[in-house]
Amino acid sequence: MKNMESKELDPETGFYYYGARYLEPKTSRWISGDPAMAEYLPSAPVNDEARKRNGSLPGMGGVFNYVNLHCYHYAGNNPVRYTDPDGEKNIPILAVYTMNEPGSEWFNTPLTNDPDINNTIGSAGCAVTAMADLSHTIGGNLNPKSINASCVTNGNVNWDLVASALGLGNLGKTSEPLTKDQFYEQESSNIDYYTFVNVNYESSGKEHWVGVKGFKTIGGKDYFSITGTSMNDKNDGFFPSGNRGMQGWIKDGNNIYVPVDQVKEYQRFFKSQNQPYMD
Repeated sequence: MKNMESKELDPETGFYYYGARYLEPKTSRWISGDPAMAEYLPSAPVNDEARKRNGSLPGMGGVFNYVNLHCYHYAGNNPVRYTDPDGEKNIPILAVYTMNEPGSEWFNTPLTNDPDINNTIGSAGCAVTAMADLSHTIGGNLNPKSINASCVTNGNVNWDLVASALGLGNLGKTSEPLTKDQFYEQESSNIDYYTFVNVNYESSGKEHWVGVKGFKTIGGKDYFSITGTSMNDKNDGFFPSGNRGMQGWIKDGNNIYVPVDQVKEYQRFFKSQNQPYMD
């Protein structure tokens, strides 16, 4: 099973510790129920707000999608296609590239047809890097340099070209914040969704695209767990010093969390169960 080797084994019980709960590896079952199960249960339809919530339950229908009733299973009973890094949610895997990795073959490459020739992947290629991470996630071989060459127009990523190159569907860019409910409502046992968000990281509101790994509530506040695309000093992986700390970002070990209210817009790709990936 994927990711088991990176989780802590309790030698006394033989279970793997995932953070939210323990996994029994012989049967691929959690030994406790999903702590997020309450989010999948409908509310009594006593008012419009409750009825609206019931109409947008996470997991493509909450408990009305039978797969979601299996609150002790691992990764939607499909560990070949999904992983569950913290024992709470089934999410796609993202991340390996950084836009400003010193010595990389793309660091000093100008963004394709950029009217400002000073804009290189290393200085302004966050979306390019995020799309390279998407390629890596689905088993493709496009790195930031090849994404830049084939999927960038006038210095900006062309989302439709990315979808075509990777054999994915494109839900299009939504120019509004991504909410917790919107993030969960498209989780499904037979569709892979890949979510990217444009996040605030300084007061000027510059654009910065990163991949979403999952959702977490910390100290009563909602956060998206992200894959950093910019990793040099004081950027995605190094704070609380710098702009990201001032925008409320949190770093916990290898995890980076961005407050939900710091998301400006989002972009989603998808692959249905019967849709093969392109090389």
